[in-house]
Amino acid sequence: MGNKNFHDKPYDAGTLGKLRVFELYAQEWIPVFLSRAEPPFNEVHLFDFFCGPGTDPIGVPGPPRRVPAQLRAYHEKGLAGWNKVRIAVHLFDQDPEKVASLKSIHRAAVDYYRKLIPSGDKLFLGAFSIRKRSNIYGLIFGSHHPLGIHKFLQVAWATDEVAGEANFDIDRENIRPEEGILPFEMMRPNKIRNFELEFEAALRSGNIRSELDAVRFCIEAGMTCRHSAPVLKKLREEGVIEMDFRVPDVGRLKSPRSIRLTQ
Repeated sequence: MGNKNFHDKPYDAGTLGKLRVFELYAQEWIPVFLSRAEPPFNEVHLFDFFCGPGTDPIGVPGPPRRVPAQLRAYHEKGLAGWNKVRIAVHLFDQDPEKVASLKSIHRAAVDYYRKLIPSGDKLFLGAFSIRKRSNIYGLIFGSHHPLGIHKFLQVAWATDEVAGEANFDIDRENIRPEEGILPFEMMRPNKIRNFELEFEAALRSGNIRSELDAVRFCIEAGMTCRHSAPVLKKLREEGVIEMDFRVPDVGRLKSPRSIRLTQ
């Protein structure tokens, strides 16, 4: 059994050496399963039973980050059997907190799939993590229409008011809407606060000029349109922007209303 506090310290030279061996091993074996036009197996499963949180405290990646990176590299090489084999990566750890921190494997997986989308293809992706006892399952949803992904995000945020990403405290902010002393709107979870800052900056810079721009900005950030309302109201009251609506309507994107910058 490993030291529970092992991942609380930066990887030492020995650990980095072992990680490099692991990475080289993955480089050697992945083509064995994927290089043939007719692969010998329909599925490939990769397991790590002591995965840790994904990185050490200073951000050096561990196996949960290195395996997807190797898979991404081989996808970009265009191996003949890539689209004919289902690849599953299984990550386990005895420490529930480290497993919970693997939320970023799920986020990394979404980023990985986004990079597979052909240039110019308007495919929107969303993700939701589900904890069932000691396991965490990642759900990834895709839609070619903004309305489809927005409905998914509405369900996600109805389930998780803090981050819209999981049925547990995925960012471990210890915010429970039903138990807070202050109104939930005043507690401002990090994800919502960061979104509002980025959305406001995009509006002030003129990068968002229409209802369609606002909707796309929201869904690409994993937010619903209602999350944009406080920022739109603030800038409208300050005289920074002019607009004829309060909340972007994802149902009328064929004739989006304008957002005019006044300064």
